[in-house]
Amino acid sequence: MTLRTMLGIGWSILVGLAGGWLVLMPWALNVQGNGDWTDLTKGAFWTGLALLAICAIGLIVTIGLIVRAVTPQRPPRQRPAAETNDNQAELDRALLQIASKLAADLSAPANGRTNGAVTRTAPAPANGTVNGQTAAPATTNEPATEGEGVLTHGGAER
Repeated sequence: MTLRTMLGIGWSILVGLAGGWLVLMPWALNVQGNGDWTDLTKGAFWTGLALLAICAIGLIVTIGLIVRAVTPQRPPRQRPAAETNDNQAELDRALLQIASKLAADLSAPANGRTNGAVTRTAPAPANGTVNGQTAAPATTNEPATEGEGVLTHGGAER
């Protein structure tokens, strides 16, 4: 037993003994007499009863702590291995896709030039179709000439 449980049990027993004495004191010391309860008897009796209730609560809490410390704790429930492996495989695939896209973004030039060529994208129509067919963005790789503007990230020319 730990110091906490020993103090809890000892404290509860002392409070219980004091409460028991207060409950019995008016009759043990013949303070009560044979008539109605006096003010001293009422005060001592109810105070003793309250101390006995505190003693009972203290003992219950201390015994609960002892039982919790003695009983073996169950390990947390584990998910089935197949479910864990499926989730791990999905996570690995997602992380691989993110890593490859990030590597492609990092390896692409920041200003849109590739060996002296400027990549331009024509704006797509508002409804996404040209003459009833789905439009694909047109790109050209031509060397930049003097006087032509360079497209920036937002599509504005500088």
